[in-house]
Amino acid sequence: MIFRNIMNQVSKEQDERMWKDSSYNRITSSGESITPESAFSNVGTVFECVVIRSNSISKLPLQLFKTTKNGKVRDKSHNLWYLLEKRPNKWQTPSQFKSYIEVSRLLWGNAYIEIIFDRSGNIVALEPLNPGEVTIIEKTNGSYLYQFTKNGVFKTLSEEEIIHIPYISIDGKIGKSPLSVARENAGNLQAINKFEGGFYKNGTMTAGVLESPSQLNKEAKDKIKAEWASLYGGSHNAGSIAVLDAGFNYKPITIPLKDIEFIASRKMNKAEIATIFDVPLYMLNDLDNAKFNNVEQQNLRYLTDVLQPNITAIEEEFNYKLFTISESKKYYVKFNLNSAMRADSKTRSEYYKEMIGIGIMSINEARVLEELDSIGEMGDKHFISLNYTTLDTIEDHQRIVKGGDTDEEQEEG
Repeated sequence: MIFRNIMNQVSKEQDERMWKDSSYNRITSSGESITPESAFSNVGTVFECVVIRSNSISKLPLQLFKTTKNGKVRDKSHNLWYLLEKRPNKWQTPSQFKSYIEVSRLLWGNAYIEIIFDRSGNIVALEPLNPGEVTIIEKTNGSYLYQFTKNGVFKTLSEEEIIHIPYISIDGKIGKSPLSVARENAGNLQAINKFEGGFYKNGTMTAGVLESPSQLNKEAKDKIKAEWASLYGGSHNAGSIAVLDAGFNYKPITIPLKDIEFIASRKMNKAEIATIFDVPLYMLNDLDNAKFNNVEQQNLRYLTDVLQPNITAIEEEFNYKLFTISESKKYYVKFNLNSAMRADSKTRSEYYKEMIGIGIMSINEARVLEELDSIGEMGDKHFISLNYTTLDTIEDHQRIVKGGDTDEEQEEG
């Protein structure tokens, strides 16, 4: 953009306040360092929660609409149609692009997308940025700048050149991720995983001491320790019997695995992380309290209370940043929720029958939702039952049904 060089100079002034989350590398009380990358890679519950949430968004088509006198229509002539529905940038599909948005919001609290313009000011690409490397600068005049390094080049961009979608914010600008709240639980799970790995690596033999009847030098101690580990360490030696001679005596100094309620600890941390990420437990294969009725209600609640607010936030930011003021009066983008609400075939057929029967939907419109071909102009007609009428004509309607004349016809006669 033509103002970019000016902004790079302005960003060096001293009247700025910089925002960047410094809690990404915080050490938890369990002693584990939990970053977005490590939580996503090493903590299974966090990984699965993020995958579920991001997949829920990525599968929904983000479509471009144009408002006309006859209602809304899909507009495939606009250059944004190709970016939103075919290829937002050179290396991502639309589903990958939408998945990135949700992953960034869940792990970092913010998703940043650079809007690429050509020399004529047309948007030609939407390129995602690493949220951990973006710094927001607030100017004294209330405007914001975004600074980051991309492909080895340091950039400073204005608000108009960045799509910024925070998760939830306490200051109205910088988002706070669920991971920042779930970090302690993720740290506990990571510590449990390490403990479990070490436990089986040692052949489920708890830590302890070997008592010798005589004093040993360092070389003898190291040799005995190595010999003990080779004989009884490792999962392949789990449950094997240790044979001690020469007066040696083994004394464990930690409690057995079963006595620390290992599984209970896992479930507790898993449930709390799922709650923080707003993912129903049954989606994480925890079916302890799952029944058909409450699963159906949880599905509906997930759609209306979790998915819907998130896609609304994305739609609002896209509609504000992608269109000029004049364009926004007739163009807008919107997620298609039909795939999320798609039910079984029996439920869908009952729904279509009802919607066609009261004239809200035509046969062709129902066929489009089922990805079937149109049946021609006849399928565009809307139908309504003859039994319906307005209250002020109910008496005339009853006479017609019985074969009589209406009041007007009786007066004319």
